Amino acid sequence: MHSRFTPIVSADSIFKPIPGHAPYEASQYGVIRNGLSGHILRQKLNSSRYFQVGLKVGGIQVWRTAHRLTGLAWHGAPPEAAMHCGHIDADRYNNHYTNLAWMTPAENWSCKIRIARLAVARQRAAKLREQMRSAKPKIPTGRHRKIDYGKVIALFKHGHSIRAISEQLSHSYTAVKRAITVSGLMTGSAQLELAESLASASAAA
Repeated sequence: MHSRFTPIVSADSIFKPIPGHAPYEASQYGVIRNGLSGHILRQKLNSSRYFQVGLKVGGIQVWRTAHRLTGLAWHGAPPEAAMHCGHIDADRYNNHYTNLAWMTPAENWSCKIRIARLAVARQRAAKLREQMRSAKPKIPTGRHRKIDYGKVIALFKHGHSIRAISEQLSHSYTAVKRAITVSGLMTGSAQLELAESLASASAAA
């Protein structure tokens, strides 16, 4: 992907002038062209893994990132010159104008970190589920017998702590926590929803 390539122009492409970069234009998909000749500019990845194009400025070729040019064409100039044209989904290859927004450097990095952490959490959960599916069956003795996921989740939703559930069902703390984690109830949004549900139930009582 380090070599240059010419982007495919779809039939529904709409090109808008890029402010401050006449005669160049950008489509909603992040394709850059010369508005006078209609020539589609080839793109390549720079060292930061962003698509860039070569523009002629005063007879000299200068390199500019395709996503920032697209942001200028479709969202106008940024409120502040130092702002980044950030990718909302953190995918640097998705240069559609709806995926671009002017952000402060802090906002841009926060977005990338948040999405990266979410991706890692999902990968870990998927790996854990796969490990549990492929784990060899063990003889159900004492605290290591087969866990009853239904009871664990039901007790947790009723406000019981992981340790209390462990003692009540005679399962290990780790096994109970794993069951709740795999269910998705340990995520921030799920915890908030559960807290609101318990608060409503308490108020009704």
